[in-house]
Amino acid sequence: MRLDNFGPDYTYNPANEPEETRMARLHSLLTKSKSSTSDPSPPSKKKNLRLTQIMHKDPQTVSDGQMRAFDMLDRTPPRTPSRTNDDRALKPSPHLDRSKWRAAAMIQYHQDELKIRSWQQHDDPNLFRFQALPPELRMAVYFELLVTDDRVLPTWRGPRKATKQQKQMHINILLTCKMCRDEGLQVLYGENIFDFGEICNRPNNFSKPFVARIGLRNASLIRIVFAEYSAASEELSQSDTTPTTPRLHDPKPTQLSVAHLRTFLSTFGISLPSLRLLAISIMPYGNDQATDYLLKLADAAVRNNMHLRVKWLDAKNEKDRLGQLVERICEREKGLAKADYWTDVDGWIGISFAPPSSGREWIVYQGVRGKEGDVVNGKEEHDTEEGDSVESDRPL
Repeated sequence: MRLDNFGPDYTYNPANEPEETRMARLHSLLTKSKSSTSDPSPPSKKKNLRLTQIMHKDPQTVSDGQMRAFDMLDRTPPRTPSRTNDDRALKPSPHLDRSKWRAAAMIQYHQDELKIRSWQQHDDPNLFRFQALPPELRMAVYFELLVTDDRVLPTWRGPRKATKQQKQMHINILLTCKMCRDEGLQVLYGENIFDFGEICNRPNNFSKPFVARIGLRNASLIRIVFAEYSAASEELSQSDTTPTTPRLHDPKPTQLSVAHLRTFLSTFGISLPSLRLLAISIMPYGNDQATDYLLKLADAAVRNNMHLRVKWLDAKNEKDRLGQLVERICEREKGLAKADYWTDVDGWIGISFAPPSSGREWIVYQGVRGKEGDVVNGKEEHDTEEGDSVESDRPL
């Protein structure tokens, strides 16, 4: 009895199969897989003998690392919706099946991308296009994402106690496209409050770290600047501090002036007349270097007695005395004006911001502001030189 009468011909050699016969067999296989309506069951995974032996021997001793290793050894691709029935039916090899699955996924992604790009605004009313919004609505979105509710400190001033959770800025919108970047940068640097701290006693390279981080172009977009000026520095700059013995350095600080403000801001790439607001708060006498030097010039009894020292500081920090000091500064520098925070400063800020220094004496720059344009009193004016006066009937 012949063996091939009871089963398949085990003596069959594929190499001897004619080309026409092989193509007809593959064609019938493709036709059969496409005509079938039922979803063919996925091929059974080959058993991992090593995993079976270990799990059968002691399932408690199999670690998570070993399980991940066993998963890596199993090369059977997952059954995903993106794989077609033809891919499941024709499996020349596991590697070819995985490559076909990846190629089909990439083709599908590319087709979806082309479909989205082909959509027009009037074709699909459910499609939202941010660029189609009016500019004022886009600016409102930028303001919500890019403007925080507190000051931005360009330099680190040491650890400080946090009083509240500052609103986070979401700057990733600047990475979406060129239009969002250009418009968003105007809001990011033009609407946030940049606090430069004590403005007159800074080294020449003070702006270098900040400019290196954001660039001169971005720094030139700053429009709101806060700063501080020590009342003790103003008194010390006008007093006679000539020492009886030579010193290694001159303790007299830099005096507040429009010329100094212009020079200081130019190191950041900021033009003084382009600012919408430049507000300077007057620091009271206290824990600063100028106050320490004035104490050295005071009587020895004041320096050595804590009670007398407190009385000396209270007399220096009287509100009327500080107000007169501010008036003398404004008389000397015609581009500066005395101001109240809630009346003359808060209205130029787009956020609800109440700094701890709001109760101090304030000075604002009364020159041409970028928000108002370059017209003052109906005439075109240019930036004044070295503290020349620029009068304006507009509120500060």
